[in-house]
Amino acid sequence: MKCVFEVNSRAAMAESAELKHAKLVDFLKTLPFPWGLPKDFDISFPGFGEEFTATSNLNKFIGNGIKMSVFYRYRNMLEDDQSCDDRIYIEFNSKKIDYSNLVTIIFPQFVKNFGAYTSDIYDRLLIFKNHEEKRFENRRRVINRVYPISFYDEILCQTFFKLSPKKITDLLKGHVYKAEVFNDGIIIIADTKPFSIDESIDFENKMKLILKY
Repeated sequence: MKCVFEVNSRAAMAESAELKHAKLVDFLKTLPFPWGLPKDFDISFPGFGEEFTATSNLNKFIGNGIKMSVFYRYRNMLEDDQSCDDRIYIEFNSKKIDYSNLVTIIFPQFVKNFGAYTSDIYDRLLIFKNHEEKRFENRRRVINRVYPISFYDEILCQTFFKLSPKKITDLLKGHVYKAEVFNDGIIIIADTKPFSIDESIDFENKMKLILKY
């Protein structure tokens, strides 16, 4: 199954894109194969040129079969909108990696080290399903779909669910593999195996009933 792993972080004037890139590279050097970079390796900041987004493609530096790109937003005229996010986008085949290790160990580390406000792992085909069914709104305020593997920071929890991360963990107890307060937010792990589209849709419907959104 081809899957997507997204990590979204609010770009901020207080932290330059160059500094954030340097921190990300240092973090990736601490990760094991196939998610990390060689410890003696370095990747310079790609630069903005005349664009508002600087893109760093890491495909050839990490494990085979994993495609990773990082997008940095220019630190000028920042707004409270997803268009002003720094973002990591990863595609991988769930059959070629240790999926359980990814969702329980690697996923939280990306959330913490990239300063994520939201992060998800899901079946890539859901991208097309979403475009057919969903009306997309600002991800900083609206959760368009609750995926089987998700992270939401406290601001997003309070804005969308009208609940604290702790209250959400209490409501989800016994309904998912893991729901825990993490990095001033909540990590939701439905299961340690990847979910198909149908399973993902069923999971979202279950979350709607429990969290009442």
